[in-house]
Amino acid sequence: MTLALKEEKDYLRRLLSHHEGYTEEALRAKQCEFGILVLKTSLEDPPERIYELYKERAQIEQMFDEYKNLLRWDASYLHSDGAMEGWFFLNHLGLMACYRVIELLHATNSLKRYSVQGLLQEYLSGIRVERITGTWKYEVFSKAQKEVLKHLDLELPDLAATPIETAFTSPLHTKHIT
Repeated sequence: MTLALKEEKDYLRRLLSHHEGYTEEALRAKQCEFGILVLKTSLEDPPERIYELYKERAQIEQMFDEYKNLLRWDASYLHSDGAMEGWFFLNHLGLMACYRVIELLHATNSLKRYSVQGLLQEYLSGIRVERITGTWKYEVFSKAQKEVLKHLDLELPDLAATPIETAFTSPLHTKHIT
């Protein structure tokens, strides 16, 4: 959903809920302004680069907000030092994964098309492996997952040629998946 559509939907919701100051006339007047983002900066970079930096910053803030509030990872509820060390380690791995996704989006000029949250939740989290008759295999990929992997120029490890214990220890390869 585009920013303009989200803003219009929000305005219509408020209009239908009879919020004070929301009228059909004001809606018609504001429709040409929906989706416009104004940024004031001292940077002299091209507007596209400034927008990418702004979006990157917003994604990092959103990641930390989800980290603290949605996932409630700012409170561990653990009672042993070993469990606490494991908890910190898993949090560290999660943040490293998020930053690798940001770097990947940046390197492939994909920040306009994907967000970190969207990429992780809608596409990459659905890529799973399963063990059938003693052999590790990927579960069936959706068309959208294949397109994302291709767009980002990623190739997943070949599980038949690589033992599962080492398949995911090296960085993702940069070749297309078929």
